[in-house]
Amino acid sequence: MQNVSIWSEGFGADVEPVNALHRVRAPTLVVEGTHEPVKPGHGAVIAGRVPGARLMRVAGMGHTLPPQTHQELAEAILAHTAE
Repeated sequence: MQNVSIWSEGFGADVEPVNALHRVRAPTLVVEGTHEPVKPGHGAVIAGRVPGARLMRVAGMGHTLPPQTHQELAEAILAHTAE
């Protein structure tokens, strides 16, 4: 899979990436811990701005997801990409 930057499509450094999320056309699964300390609720903002995006909230987790959540995350990603 190729990593495509929105910046390569004519955006400048003065544009907030969150303001360009409406242009995402790929099926999107946004993952956020319920105890996100850095930007609480930002996952919902991102999911709300990407057309058709889904939000997966991982109970009790913060900004990073430890190994014990990897199976749950892998299953969610596989289910999301199978649609």
